[in-house]
Amino acid sequence: MKKEELLKLLNKYGFYSFRKEPFIYEGKDGIGFSYSFKDPFYGQLTRLFLPKSLAEAEDFLAKYYWYKKYSDTYSVFLVLDDYRCVAPGVHMEYHGKDMSLADLNQLLVEPKEKNEKDKAYLRKVRRTLLLLLEVLKEKLRLQNQTYHNLLKLTNNYIDKENEFQEKWSRYQKKGFEPLKHVEAENIDFAIDPSLQDYENEIRQNNDINALESLVDGIVDMIYHLEIDEGYLQNKYELIKLPLQIQVLKRKIQIMDDFLSRKKALFGRKEDDLAKMLVDVEQESTLKNIVSFEHYKDNEEKRIAEKYAVIPDLDIRTIGDFLVEFDNLKVSEPTFVDDIANAVSFEMVMESLERDYMNLSREEQDRLIAYYYLLKQVDDQSLEHFISLMNNPNNIMIKIKYFKDIDCSSVDNCLKSIQNFFEKSDVLSKPSTLIGSINVFWKDSLKEKSVKYLKTSSKRSLAPAQKIGKNDVFYIGHVEKDNLVYFIPNEIIEDIYNEDTLILSEKRPFILLQCENCIIRDKISDIIRVVDFVPKKEDIDKITIVRDFVENKVMLFKQVNVERSSK
Repeated sequence: MKKEELLKLLNKYGFYSFRKEPFIYEGKDGIGFSYSFKDPFYGQLTRLFLPKSLAEAEDFLAKYYWYKKYSDTYSVFLVLDDYRCVAPGVHMEYHGKDMSLADLNQLLVEPKEKNEKDKAYLRKVRRTLLLLLEVLKEKLRLQNQTYHNLLKLTNNYIDKENEFQEKWSRYQKKGFEPLKHVEAENIDFAIDPSLQDYENEIRQNNDINALESLVDGIVDMIYHLEIDEGYLQNKYELIKLPLQIQVLKRKIQIMDDFLSRKKALFGRKEDDLAKMLVDVEQESTLKNIVSFEHYKDNEEKRIAEKYAVIPDLDIRTIGDFLVEFDNLKVSEPTFVDDIANAVSFEMVMESLERDYMNLSREEQDRLIAYYYLLKQVDDQSLEHFISLMNNPNNIMIKIKYFKDIDCSSVDNCLKSIQNFFEKSDVLSKPSTLIGSINVFWKDSLKEKSVKYLKTSSKRSLAPAQKIGKNDVFYIGHVEKDNLVYFIPNEIIEDIYNEDTLILSEKRPFILLQCENCIIRDKISDIIRVVDFVPKKEDIDKITIVRDFVENKVMLFKQVNVERSSK
């Protein structure tokens, strides 16, 4: 093969061997391509592919082009035979299957719902719809509750009105016709049986366009429930009636004074009584209440403003928005139809984040503090921690997270931290993984027995369990049902302000409860991954790679984290 032949192939797939990989390789090992890819475990890697023929070269380029364009969408991974050498065998894998170019292209023509990202999106739209159904049911329940509360209050008002009229008639020595109670009408806003049909459709229909349209339909139903004039009238009456009842109670008290021989005073006149009864109404806040029309206009405006936001929201968050806006108590939708019982990484992390958000603010703060203090004890850096606590810049962090820690000495600090650990009841509320995930931590070659294992879902943030040479990145496959604590934010030192602590967001850590799990080797050997750097030169508007230099060797060990039976 000649360099010109490989350049033509590169151009065919939109690669030009200049500033954009793959590059032409022409060196001591022959002629081929220098290419890079991002491995989910080992990070960015650069390797050499040496084709034995033009057909093999084109097959590689076609698959590499497919990988660059579609791998994220279809969860296809580029896998090497050997991560130590510069020119290993290379494969495209999809769910563990070695994929040919024809197999890869077949993914593109399969129904859209079969691709993993679309499945995740479809599931999130389903979740939105199921949440919206719960919102709809809750709004119907509130309408029922409002109606029945009003019915009860109306009859209470009638009782007080009858009591007042009876006393007024007795004062005037006249008879009176008591008002009758309002009977409950069969006008409950019943949960429409068709809602179950909606739920069945949501769970079974894979047509994403139909489901997206259904979101608009259910949102519209909820909106019209909220602006229903009868419902608004009932809400208004619930505001007005208690004030009217208070007026009646005061009038009844006045009538009792006039009718009581013990309290009756000489010289009282009917005009005085009438004036006192009028004064009660004038002094009541009832006269300040707005008219129903004014109340209705304000409510409709408020509701319209809420729903005006929805078109700008991601469809996957509309249900959460309506739940949170009105602070509704609805249950999180459950799914029993996950494909092959598989739960995606995103679904697991969403579940962990929900568990964290369900903690009280104080519990969240204690969990973040626990994680930070655990690091200080492990790293034996309490003296530095004390100096940080004595820095005035950290006073707010200290008050918020470390008010229970005694910083008068290292010994007192350690004792108070240990006491904090023992009393941290937040650790009695672990999350249970709804699916398996991969986490990372960094340690020396000698494994260490710990009560809690600090890990991260991101390799770049892998915590170090102890400081040492020959550090290994542990890749832990944590199986479903393990007990963990999710910490989405971490207290760190500000790189711009020396000795100043800040809360860094989007640094997701996962604390494994080791006493409830068993860590077993998944692959017994340490995996040595070599990072190579290409030596390049630009000639005639193309980039040529002449050689590869070994940059560093990274060590990895894969383990399984299983839930113990005890």
